[in-house]
Amino acid sequence: MRFIPLLLWLTALLSALALTGCATTDEGIDAPSRRGRGRAVSQARSATEDGQRFPLNYVSAQRAALDPSTAQAALVAYQRMGADLADQERFAQAAIAYSNAATSARALGRLQDALTTSQKAVEMAERAGDPRHLAPALVRLGQTHMDLNAPHRAIPIFEKAAQYARESSNPTTEASSDIWLSRAYRR
Repeated sequence: MRFIPLLLWLTALLSALALTGCATTDEGIDAPSRRGRGRAVSQARSATEDGQRFPLNYVSAQRAALDPSTAQAALVAYQRMGADLADQERFAQAAIAYSNAATSARALGRLQDALTTSQKAVEMAERAGDPRHLAPALVRLGQTHMDLNAPHRAIPIFEKAAQYARESSNPTTEASSDIWLSRAYRR
């Protein structure tokens, strides 16, 4: 029985490592909108606070999601960041935020939220046109389908994730995709 917690820890670690090769952000959370839309001061402050507490990178999301005391707050913060960044047409950063939200939702067992946010992460990464963000977003979507006991849906997603990981020269995400793909085929 000691093997199961170790396996869960190892899976979380591999997922975190698979995403560390991905870019985080070149722009800060508080960069002005390209569309010139004004935001209420309270929204700007909450985005700044969210960004300070939950940095916009994949590893921080893993840490926040695995800590039950922060997973719920991280889910809300990353969803808000994703929406704000999408409104600003900062699609690569929005993909990271939504992927992070999916990580927290999965950790909380909120699989419908995980599905919705991982689908948004894929959409944002596709709009950004960057395989460095598309590969991890697809991994999150595939993991969510596995959580929903739908390996037949996860298989083509993990195959695409591995392809984009190869294109972006990210062997760690490619390995993660392959590990999850083997799990999907075993089910």
